[in-house]
Formats: sequence, structure tokens, C-alpha cells
Amino acid sequence: MKELVCPNCGAHEMHPDGGKLLIRGKKVYRNGKWWSQCLVCAGYYDLDLVYHENWGEEKEGWFSG
Repeated sequence: MKELVCPNCGAHEMHPDGGKLLIRGKKVYRNGKWWSQCLVCAGYYDLDLVYHENWGEEKEGWFSG
């Protein structure tokens, strides 16, 4: 399986330091598609990839593919 990349912001599945997840891969199957959540687009990380606890919205950052 190839690495996930967010189609909105271009974030890769893993943080560049290799120790943190940036995309929750294949989390939900709905309407015949697998959906993943980009934690950058959801607001859990800022543009410098610094984590901000409780900033994210569970409803934000979803994409299928």
C-alpha cells in the first residue's frame, strides 16, 4: 500500500521526525469509500507541524482515496 498524502495540504502520513502520525489512514468506511483524516487540516498541527492538543475538530480534515 502506498503512503497516504493529504490532497488538501500535501501532508504525508507520518511527521518528518518519524514519530508522529499526521494522517489517520483508512479510519472509516462510509458510502462505499475509505475515509482518512488529515490531522494538519483538522487543526491538530500548525503549518510548522507543531502539535496543538485539543485544537482539532473531529469533523475536519477528512478525505477519501
